[in-house]
Amino acid sequence: QDERALRIVIQSRKLFEPGAILLNPHYDALLETLAARLREQPVRVAVEGHTDQTPLSGSSFPSNLSLSAARAAAVGERLLSLGMEKSRISVAGFGAERPAASNATVEGRGLNRRIVLRVIPEAYLDVL
Repeated sequence: QDERALRIVIQSRKLFEPGAILLNPHYDALLETLAARLREQPVRVAVEGHTDQTPLSGSSFPSNLSLSAARAAAVGERLLSLGMEKSRISVAGFGAERPAASNATVEGRGLNRRIVLRVIPEAYLDVL
């Protein structure tokens, strides 16, 4: 949790195959539960996609930035399909620009490949 938002972090390896944007159906129940709880609250949800610095090879995406944005959009679209209101969801891709850990290790790169749901109470929107 940061000063004005609850941050829900989901590692990308759980939601997506490497270099892909199709959501793993195994985690659909998680997204359904999150959407059901979020629909009940006066909040906005900013879906953020993040990657590591590893250059993409064999991917249809020209960069990590575009992959991260597409993954964030896939999660945002799934939340919409689960009943979230369009006006309460935004998506953004940050590529490797906001690492959570060092890209020098396998573990660090794994932590950097993530989706973050920033849950922002509507009461805070006027001060952001």
